[in-house]
Amino acid sequence: MESDGRRYARLPYFADIAYSVHGEREIKSGHCIDLSHNGLLIETDSPLDQGQIINAELSTDNPLFKPMQVTFVVVRVEKNEEGGWRISGEVTRIDGKDLKIS
Repeated sequence: MESDGRRYARLPYFADIAYSVHGEREIKSGHCIDLSHNGLLIETDSPLDQGQIINAELSTDNPLFKPMQVTFVVVRVEKNEEGGWRISGEVTRIDGKDLKIS
């Protein structure tokens, strides 16, 4: 366990993210800040609500790797210093495969 009480270590992962709320058509954008085994942190100009299910595409910035398709549940929403939002999410699905975290 990490010193901050997290179960998995966070790794910096700076990438563009395009996302939509599950069931909605509007695509919004932001930036991924970090990833862990079952979570992510993004920054965006649009607030989200805790508990919302988000479908997202994470850029890999590498032509050898396709973008990652990720579904996550919003677990925390915080205002950042620049007036945008920091969104923490629990990843439930990557590239069409459900995560089985134990």
